[in-house]
Amino acid sequence: MSIPDPDLNAAIREALQKPIGPLTEEELLNLTVLNVCCWNVRGPQGLETARNLATLYVMFNQLTNVSIASGLTKLTTLDLSFNPLTNFFLPTGLTNLTSLKLEVNQLTSLKLPAEETWSSSQSPTRGRGVIASLPAGTFAIG
Repeated sequence: MSIPDPDLNAAIREALQKPIGPLTEEELLNLTVLNVCCWNVRGPQGLETARNLATLYVMFNQLTNVSIASGLTKLTTLDLSFNPLTNFFLPTGLTNLTSLKLEVNQLTSLKLPAEETWSSSQSPTRGRGVIASLPAGTFAIG
């Protein structure tokens, strides 16, 4: 399996406790929680194979334009806070996602699935009084 971002590759290897050798699909399927906070990651490419991933923390990295793989259907928690993130796309089918955090980014475009509506309990700003419900669609922020 190829993980093009060297810092994401290193974080995955640390989580799997596999410092050398090729990563296999079976090993990536064993990942259910991945914390890549502060690794200088620039992109999530390669994570689409980690289909059992339930929790993904990618705070304090260098993400600017992110599209989450639609095959990550077991994802319940996604935190992309504190990145220079300007564009974010969430595909359809991530129905288990209950926590999405996009705090302290530079978002100018946010695209959520058209057929889904986010309740206040799923809102990226829950508890901050900013968004009570987040309807589906594309948003320009600025």
